[in-house]
Amino acid sequence: MKKYKHIFFDLDHTLWDFEKNSEEALQELFIELKMNELGDFDFHDFMGHFRRIHHQLWDLYNHHQIDRQTIRSQRFELIRQALNIPPNPIFDQLNEVYMELCPKKSHLIPYAAEILAYLAKKNYHLHIISNGFEGIQLVKMKSSGILHYFSVIITSESIAARKPSKEIFDFALQQSNAHVQEAIMIGDNLTTDIGGANNAGMDSIFYNPQKVAYQENVTFEIVDLAQIEGIL
Repeated sequence: MKKYKHIFFDLDHTLWDFEKNSEEALQELFIELKMNELGDFDFHDFMGHFRRIHHQLWDLYNHHQIDRQTIRSQRFELIRQALNIPPNPIFDQLNEVYMELCPKKSHLIPYAAEILAYLAKKNYHLHIISNGFEGIQLVKMKSSGILHYFSVIITSESIAARKPSKEIFDFALQQSNAHVQEAIMIGDNLTTDIGGANNAGMDSIFYNPQKVAYQENVTFEIVDLAQIEGIL
């Protein structure tokens, strides 16, 4: 008899390819809004600042230091400042159109679609635990064709808690009628996904394609989602 029955996935960077989708969306908008005419920079410069600032803001959000509105209002404003561009309404417009376009992109992490089909065929109960915003995460899953796989979808808006807090994991277990001993968390973030699973007493699979060094307690480690077949 298999140990695990319930599998909890992170979404961004684990199943939905945030890097590829955000770059594709921003490149389209960069051209459409003629952003190269705003100053002495190109798309490569713009994307470099986006990655750095987006990561910094989300790290602050995950540590309860800012709220989601701050991410939305500050992300492109900080990029504008980093590029030394005078205030311009294009950057206000950019935030709105990016939030509309990016979630509709459909690129998945390699082998994500195949592993979800494999797990569903083996009758695992599949769920999502995400610190992302609920409406946006649902659009991402619909756009990439994976929404139908998941029984329970928990976001930080579902409950006043965020990964890595024990509360959001306990809530997800309750909503899915799962016992922690029969559940496992799969994610790419050592702090929110793996640390959160550890806080909840849940086993974990650390998706580590960059092979980063770590000291956290991890049940399993993979560098490719295809390796999940050897575990589950």
